[in-house]
Amino acid sequence: MIQVFVALLLFTFFALGGLVSDLGLVRIVQRQMSNSTDAAAMEGLRLADAATDVDRRLASRAILLAHFDDDFGVTAADPYQFGSAPVVRFSGGTGSMAANQKIDLVPGVAYAPDPALNLGNQGHGDMVGGWFDERELAHVENRAYARSDFGAAPSGAAPREAFLVRLRRTTGLNALDAQAGVSTRGPALPYLFSRGSLMAAGMRGRGVTVRSTSVAAGRRVTLAGVPRPSLGLTGTAPLAMEHDYWNRIAANTTFDLTFGEGSDDRGGPRRGPPIRLDPDQRTRGAPPIIPPGQMVTGSAEPIAVFTDRDDEARKAWSMGDPVWVDTTPNLSAALARLGNVFDANYQPRLFLLPIYEGDVLWFYDGRPGNSNPPFLPPVNNVPKDEMDPRIVGFGLVLVLGAMTNGDDDDRDQQQITLFLRKLPSVVIPANVSAVSTPGMVGLPSWLARQIGDLNQDMDAGVRAAALAR
Repeated sequence: MIQVFVALLLFTFFALGGLVSDLGLVRIVQRQMSNSTDAAAMEGLRLADAATDVDRRLASRAILLAHFDDDFGVTAADPYQFGSAPVVRFSGGTGSMAANQKIDLVPGVAYAPDPALNLGNQGHGDMVGGWFDERELAHVENRAYARSDFGAAPSGAAPREAFLVRLRRTTGLNALDAQAGVSTRGPALPYLFSRGSLMAAGMRGRGVTVRSTSVAAGRRVTLAGVPRPSLGLTGTAPLAMEHDYWNRIAANTTFDLTFGEGSDDRGGPRRGPPIRLDPDQRTRGAPPIIPPGQMVTGSAEPIAVFTDRDDEARKAWSMGDPVWVDTTPNLSAALARLGNVFDANYQPRLFLLPIYEGDVLWFYDGRPGNSNPPFLPPVNNVPKDEMDPRIVGFGLVLVLGAMTNGDDDDRDQQQITLFLRKLPSVVIPANVSAVSTPGMVGLPSWLARQIGDLNQDMDAGVRAAALAR
């Protein structure tokens, strides 16, 4: 009796062991597919504003194909056979359990997906543009491929908010899985080690459905590097603008900033010649800037400052970084980073403009904790105008050129006017990040929350592709 009981247990254990092995293979295949769809979704959204809808889908497809190509398409042959698991066929078999079947590997061995472009943007397609709901936590996808967290845009639209890429190895019972130009599928993953179990023959023959869906969404840029014209990379401008003033400028509006070139120039509340301070009134750290037009507070607080950030130690601006104001900026060097802005034939260039919040006052000398009032302790409900100036986000401007005015014989009276155009929010394809925020590391929680709120309140904040699901 014991021997019979042990035999039955062994049969059960072997069947369970085989099923565990097969499900382990399913998990590996799903991970392989997810790695490829993650990269493809990011690529499709990264080029949302830098390429046509067709071109970004082609680029997304190319990234996915390269993921399963052992030499990135250099040769047609792929001896290593990268892919999402083998393609297996079964033949023969006897009885209702289809025993003694022969296993054959299909020539080519591995399944290498080739997604459809889905130019009609059908919701069940391999590539879909639409909108992602960050508030939805369920991430449910039904049999018709409608998701609770993602909505497909109408056919013919090319939304730039989110991009979805999916792969599937299915049984073929769902007609939506294989539609020409819209969706593709590979064969279901076969049961291998658990074929000797008491699983129903029909279920065992159909195999396991494996799907992978990745969604990239556009999120506010939190880190931006310096421009690299030789590489075609857009980067940060050598100046920063105050948050509230930036918000008051409408998108696609041309505006100007007038800066004092001499070290005696100080911020003033009106357009025109610089306000000359008496020697007794001068304070260290006053930014050499003449603010244009309407002021935020009606005081001498500047609404834009030249900054010195192009150094070897740290070449990128991050959200949360303190605005180090150079009290004696090298304007010639700063303007050179913008190109030959005084040339009549200057070609307008795109730049990311760091946006800051906090008072850049006369007593501020560029060091965190030295503004007036001083850096406050971590308490709740700290007014935003009582914080050290820190970067809260990035906007996009088109630099149109510059001109000088004032007394050519007196450098302290000379001014530089920079002409810019504020652009709407777009997805920046490179040299930016939406997930890396080194400037936020170590900040007190009240300040981190405050900077985050100001980032969301910022108008026309530029975006970068980030993996959302």
